[in-house]
Formats: sequence, structure tokens, C-alpha cells
Amino acid sequence: MTLFGLSLESFPWIPALRQAKNKAAFSAGSYSNFEYKNLTVSPAQLSGDQLATVAFDISNIGSRAGADVAEIKLGETRRVEVSLNRRAFCYYDVSKHQWTVASGEFDLYIGRSAAEIELTGKVSVQ
Repeated sequence: MTLFGLSLESFPWIPALRQAKNKAAFSAGSYSNFEYKNLTVSPAQLSGDQLATVAFDISNIGSRAGADVAEIKLGETRRVEVSLNRRAFCYYDVSKHQWTVASGEFDLYIGRSAAEIELTGKVSVQ
């Protein structure tokens, strides 16, 4: 398997990551329930120094006030926006000894934790 032209087996920690079980996702959870919807990515194709805005709605649909990273009151819906510049799609090119922008299509994952993905989208980088 390769990533950006590099053999993943050449990095000793990659096999361990593949075999590791996710014991704790990045979110500790909440006492309420949330719904994610209305994902937009604009523009869907980046070029130059453009920013991509990833936006979605998150609603507290539970019976209690709660927080899912950002605090959301009972019955409330909030629009969340995250801007991604070209640096979000960089990797370190070992042969060039510099950060390089990867071009291509990238998957975007939105969720309450790494184990609970609610929305997916794509962005293309030129």
C-alpha cells in the first residue's frame, strides 16, 4: 500500500495503527442526542489560495441540554462552518524535505467522534 508515493510499510507505526482498536473516540459523549444534516462544501473544487467552507447543521434532538463539542441548548439548531485552506491537504514529502499540497479528491467526514460519522462530503484540490 502506498500513500503519496511512499510505502506505508516503511513507517514502523503504520501496522500498529491498522491493528489497533479504537478504545476511545475523540468525543467523550453527551447526555443528549444530536442530529447532523445539511452538509455543504463550497466551493467543491479548490485552486490557488481559495478556501473551502464546510458547513452543516447540528440540532439537539434529545430531552436534555447538552454539548457535542460546541454547546447546543435543548431544541436548538446551530450552523457550523469550518474553513479549509490548501494547507489542510498537505503532506510532508520526505524526498523534497518540504510540505507539499496533495492534489485530487478528498473525503470529508463529519461526526460526533471518529467512530460515529454522521455526514460525508468531498472536496477536490487542484
